[in-house]
Amino acid sequence: AGLGILFKEVTSNATLSYITQTQLNTLKNLYPDINILESSDITFAGHPAHKIIFTATDNTSHLRKAMQIWFKDDTKAYLITYKADVEKFPQYLPTIENMLNTFYTSK
Repeated sequence: AGLGILFKEVTSNATLSYITQTQLNTLKNLYPDINILESSDITFAGHPAHKIIFTATDNTSHLRKAMQIWFKDDTKAYLITYKADVEKFPQYLPTIENMLNTFYTSK
C-alpha cells in the first residue's frame, strides 16, 4: 500500500473541471485497462475537489485498487493517491481516511 501527494503550479483560471478531465485522460493513457468504480465531486480540505476509485494493472503487472483526490488552491493543483492490492485496499482505507482528514493547505 502507498500514499502519495503531488502538487504542481497551474494558472489561476484553471477550473476543477479542466483538471479533472486532464487527470482522467492521463490515467486512461497510463492504464489502458482502467476501471473507474466511483467518480464524484466532493469537498476536501475546504476546497471543491474530485475523487475517483479505480482498479488498473500497474507497471509490475499487478492489479491494484486506487483512490485519487484532486483539488486546486489558488495556483496549485494537488493530487493525492492511495493505492493497494485489491484485497488490502479496504483494510487500510480507514487509516488513510483518518490521515486525509488532517490535511490542510497553508498560504
